[in-house]
Amino acid sequence: MPAPDYVAWSTTPHGFATLTAIANVPDDYELWEGVSCAASWPSDAAFHMDPAYPRDVLLPDAVHSRGGDGLPLVSPALREAIAAFDPPDVEYLPVTIYDHKGRVASDEHVIAHSCHVVDALDHDAMEILWNPLDPETIMSCQGVVLDPARLEGAPALFRPKNMEGRVFVRHDVADALEATESTGLRFVPLEEVIT
Repeated sequence: MPAPDYVAWSTTPHGFATLTAIANVPDDYELWEGVSCAASWPSDAAFHMDPAYPRDVLLPDAVHSRGGDGLPLVSPALREAIAAFDPPDVEYLPVTIYDHKGRVASDEHVIAHSCHVVDALDHDAMEILWNPLDPETIMSCQGVVLDPARLEGAPALFRPKNMEGRVFVRHDVADALEATESTGLRFVPLEEVIT
């Protein structure tokens, strides 16, 4: 049986609001590394619409944040679509999104935070620049290669070990999510991932 095929979670900002990085979350690095945050999640966690794009105010189902693609920020409908696949170790962390005038634009979007980390990268097949301050973390690479032998039992959605700020989604699940016609949602083939 062939190994499952995966793509990288992403969003498209075109025609939609772009948000600044998350605010009021002291240990926000945990969001990039897949560390569970539910027990200590602050009630005032927030995003603000990016003042660099003052005309963009429409919130899609999958929202683009300056924090990057490692924070799947999703609407209630997209959350429900993801939850239908029952991915393990996903926390739905509530946030408030503020518009350009400081008013609440949404208090229903959540971060679909995957805490499931899989050691699935084929390092030998990738051109990797490792972080000199943290030799376990990939600083940059162009394209991702997964090791099929390490994907046995991998869930529908996971974070790859050694690559902060990325979430991979099984291709059939990505197809099903795209079929919901969720706005703002996009997936990137792994060979096109640039970190």
